[in-house]
Amino acid sequence: MIKYNSIALAAFMGINTAGCLNYGCAGLEDDVKNSMLGCVFPADEQSKANVQYLKNNLQLLEAMKLCKRSEGVQERFWHHLQVSDIIREPSEGILPSSYPGKETDQETIVVTQLEAEDIYAAHLAHSIWVDKNRKVPWRLTDYNHADLDEIFTPKNWFVKWSPDEGKFEMRYFANHSPKETWEFAASILDFNLVENQRSALVNIIDGTRQFDHKRAMNEGNLLFCVDYGGIITIKEWSEEKKMREGCQSSGEGYRQLAASLNIPASTVKGYYAGKSHKTFISKYANVVLAHSDDPYSNTWLENSPAKEIIWEFSHWNDLVMSFPKGDPQGAHNSLIRTKDLAMKDRPYNLLYWVCKQEGWAEDFFAGYKTMDEINKLVAAVYQETNDCADLPDDKKNPLGKDRFVCTGEWVDKEVFCKENPKSIHCQS
Repeated sequence: MIKYNSIALAAFMGINTAGCLNYGCAGLEDDVKNSMLGCVFPADEQSKANVQYLKNNLQLLEAMKLCKRSEGVQERFWHHLQVSDIIREPSEGILPSSYPGKETDQETIVVTQLEAEDIYAAHLAHSIWVDKNRKVPWRLTDYNHADLDEIFTPKNWFVKWSPDEGKFEMRYFANHSPKETWEFAASILDFNLVENQRSALVNIIDGTRQFDHKRAMNEGNLLFCVDYGGIITIKEWSEEKKMREGCQSSGEGYRQLAASLNIPASTVKGYYAGKSHKTFISKYANVVLAHSDDPYSNTWLENSPAKEIIWEFSHWNDLVMSFPKGDPQGAHNSLIRTKDLAMKDRPYNLLYWVCKQEGWAEDFFAGYKTMDEINKLVAAVYQETNDCADLPDDKKNPLGKDRFVCTGEWVDKEVFCKENPKSIHCQS
């Protein structure tokens, strides 16, 4: 590895070094000098093409802030990029030694600096490998600096990234593996049919419709089961098909899948319904999931097509994010599409509550629909369900998948509630 001083850096960039002094080069532009001093580049023959690629796309090098990262991150970045070139698929970082396995309720793990640097470097290298080999139809160079920051930020994979303190933490997903993330995305997408970033995200969201929310289940009055709610790897998540912490984890999962595809995305809490629900946003792709729970089974939108549950960013921004978090008007507006689609597509939950609780529809749609619209809905539900005698099977979701499959352990409910008296599942 070679660490560049300003004169060597100028030569690397093809800048005329005449007039350069031992302590610096007057011909080296300040912005480039500031972004690249401290860079560590490999000197081996195999890495020449990768070095040249970043030399030709200096805005990517700057957006990654690679030269400002530790030498550990830089060295592992070049290592993972070279590995991907050799094996012709994404590389994998180190699975954190603190990962407790999927049978856990522990949401957050502490990661060592060595592990964190390797994992982060693997994800950065993956983005460059995907772009360099044109694995997706769009290019990183199409994005502005803010877009690139959303792809490269450590926040995509770490809830805490503090090199100065030597503290690193992961939450919801122990995503050490670009390979697992890419394979999960690729299992959903047909890249030949993906037109742009928006269509890719619509398909990713549609591909998780059969997933389920973490839940508690009863079998009779004796057995009781609560899904595991802790951190999980991406491969395990794709197999389990559970959103372990509901919108909190699903929002981050969509964000990490987007990053794997080089699509800028982020998450925010506090706008949907004015509460702490998580919203998934890709401003560039013009995609907003108002509530990251919306796509998957047993929600108000389970019968609605993925492309309809997604807001356009400009619309969401005007109606919701233009108000402060928790503002009553913004909170009201955030539910407009939920109410519209629930009335149009009539999910199981709506059929159930219309049939089970008189006056429920008036309360649910108050402020959103007229009484005439509500009365027509109730009449349609009664007709559809033969006056509520023929409710659909609540054990199957609209895709025909089992709605209730517990990932945890079945235990005696009395024992569970004795040990967890404050659990919401034990409140009478």
